[in-house]
Amino acid sequence: MQQYFQNKIPYEQYAEKNNEAVSITKPELKQNRYTDIVFAGYRWDAQAVFDNIRFDNCVFSKLGLKKSKFTHINMGHSVFISCYFKGTCFNYCDFTGAVFIDCNFDEATFVDCEFLYAQFKECYITYDAIKNNLPRKWHNLTRDLCRNLGLEALHAGDDENFRKYYFEEKRANERYYLKKFHHSKTEDGGYYYNKYNVWDECSGLFHFLLSKLNHVLWGYGERLGRLIGNMCIVVTLYWIIYEQMPILREGKALRWYDGLYISLSNFFTMSPVASYTFPNSWAYEFASVSEAGIGVIFVGFFVAAVFRYINRRS
Repeated sequence: MQQYFQNKIPYEQYAEKNNEAVSITKPELKQNRYTDIVFAGYRWDAQAVFDNIRFDNCVFSKLGLKKSKFTHINMGHSVFISCYFKGTCFNYCDFTGAVFIDCNFDEATFVDCEFLYAQFKECYITYDAIKNNLPRKWHNLTRDLCRNLGLEALHAGDDENFRKYYFEEKRANERYYLKKFHHSKTEDGGYYYNKYNVWDECSGLFHFLLSKLNHVLWGYGERLGRLIGNMCIVVTLYWIIYEQMPILREGKALRWYDGLYISLSNFFTMSPVASYTFPNSWAYEFASVSEAGIGVIFVGFFVAAVFRYINRRS
């Protein structure tokens, strides 16, 4: 933590040199630019109404800023430590490279703010509050920011916001892979064209398709209901296949539920106990082996999903 205060001067010292009044409860900032300044211990709250000010590489420590207002403020590469931003309004603010440590953002609102390369430690902003301020142009930065905020939400026990950030992270990752695969020479200043070769493009397509499959099968491990639904679809499809086969049970045609029993047995890799006869044994063997293989994969996904669910809440 001490590294954030190195080569910085306290605001009181700066204010004395620049004829600014210092108040614990009301800010008297007269300059439009502050560099390498430490603002610490003030309770400005709603009295803090800042407009068109640039804070370069500053440190804000233990500030009370409840219901304050920031408009057209550039706080790039600044550090915020234990600041109270409940109900604060941020309009057109730039937090590029900023670091937030143990801050409170309850009921804070953000309009057209930049969070490029921002970091959050022991705190997070709710997804609904920041979703319209994510760096959508750069999908990899959206992915990294959502991963950071999602993990902080998870550590705080906020499973709802973790899931929202997790899904947004996956969507951003897919957009990044797709852009990596398909881009023009002039798109984004030629960034993707100059950075990635044909093998990188093939890798992007592969990972994009793999991620989409991950989404369809079990919602990136977070949609247990979708996984169970897909398992039911597989069992039903093979049930239909077995019903079309000339399988006999004790010399008689199958009843409607026999195909379901055979399908469930093969899906969960259990041999049917009843006495069945398979005239076209090769067709049945192929179907049963393929269903068993799919069943093993789905059961593995199911166990992993349940473990994720339990482990996250333990």
